Amino acid sequence: LFTQRIAAAVDHVQSLPNVDETKVAILGYCLGGTGVVHYINVAGEKEGGAAAAVSIHPSLLGAWDKPLGKINIPSIFLTGGNDFLTGPQAMASLEDDMTSASTVQWETNRYAKIDHAFTNWFAETAYNARADERSWNSMRTFLADKFGQSDDDSSYSWESASQLDLWSEDCCEGVAFFDCGPDEEGRRDFVVHAGAKYGCPDPSCKVPTVIILPDKSESGRLFAKQRAIQIAQRYGYRTWVSEGNVAAGQYFEGVGYDSAKVALEGYGSGAQNALDFAMGGNIAGIDGEYSFKVISIFEVPENITAVNDTASTYKPQILISSGVDGDNMADVIALESTLMGMEANYEINRYSDASANFTDWNDLDGSYNAHAAERSFETVESIYREMFGEFYWEIPPQAESPTPVPPSTQAPAPSGASLFTFTTASSFVLLAVAYFLSM
Repeated sequence: LFTQRIAAAVDHVQSLPNVDETKVAILGYCLGGTGVVHYINVAGEKEGGAAAAVSIHPSLLGAWDKPLGKINIPSIFLTGGNDFLTGPQAMASLEDDMTSASTVQWETNRYAKIDHAFTNWFAETAYNARADERSWNSMRTFLADKFGQSDDDSSYSWESASQLDLWSEDCCEGVAFFDCGPDEEGRRDFVVHAGAKYGCPDPSCKVPTVIILPDKSESGRLFAKQRAIQIAQRYGYRTWVSEGNVAAGQYFEGVGYDSAKVALEGYGSGAQNALDFAMGGNIAGIDGEYSFKVISIFEVPENITAVNDTASTYKPQILISSGVDGDNMADVIALESTLMGMEANYEINRYSDASANFTDWNDLDGSYNAHAAERSFETVESIYREMFGEFYWEIPPQAESPTPVPPSTQAPAPSGASLFTFTTASSFVLLAVAYFLSM
């Protein structure tokens, strides 16, 4: 009956005039999120049903309907790390169901130290404004992608950097390179400054800095340099690809940087070094006195050792992007358990059909996953925007996060979208979002 009522709601929205029946999504909170899981498991194979599904802090405690067939609905699940209703074992069961049945992309986002009902501003002890905003942004970009309404600037497309010929004279307009020189093993660090493009031509300008620890493979090293140029051009940040031969102190000496705005990205084998630093350890070639505001790790390393204790004041924002096919769920659970014990600030995002090195567009072994790479880079961008402020390139004004208001005073849905809310006696809320064909 539960699933039938949801299916009836979707059918009703699809039947409304001026509604594109191919662009209707279901969004559920709490028990509504559980309803979303039921719907995709029972009706996920139905032709012409919902086009996308979003489940926010659902209840996955105990048994639930297992997939009756294939799941053809792209889905995203957003949960809190402290939510006993979506504990590690429950998420593992959910992943098993999705891996075995889903024919399309799906992902999970998990937020540290967050309880159940974190989006409900009426739940004073559970509500978390930051997790609410981050989950809202993840949902928004997910639906925009599924409905073909992504607002990404095509001139800075995620894959454009893969076309860069780093050794051509016209490689990168407005970008300056600094040669750190090869070490005794022939490794060469790669520093990029795009400030001339953003009114900051002097290398001493204080701008956010991103240090990239690459995978040791030839493909991974090339990707890291292309990624460095991408970040510099897209955000106006200074970037440094570290192959381990230059200490951070040597690099920062004489080069402008904002010590409060330094981030670290680790890929492949470089992810292990990044995790070591996130855990409070040190990395060869990077001085411990240089702490990072953000540490992004693209793969779950097998060696997980916490150095920090709960009393440590060093609490970077740790963002982990993991491929479901590449990282064992047991390793993910072990990592989250360690991070929880450290009271770390973390976010773990898992992407379906993604293996190790899923971001590396140069990988010739088929590991590259364009969808997972784009979603993970979007998440990193949102963290940089939050921690470092607006980017240096001119961007259109961003709408402010919605101010919590009682439902009776909420403004009507914006032009171009229709929100239908269905409430049952069990306080289940389901929003079916329908985008109009034209206005």
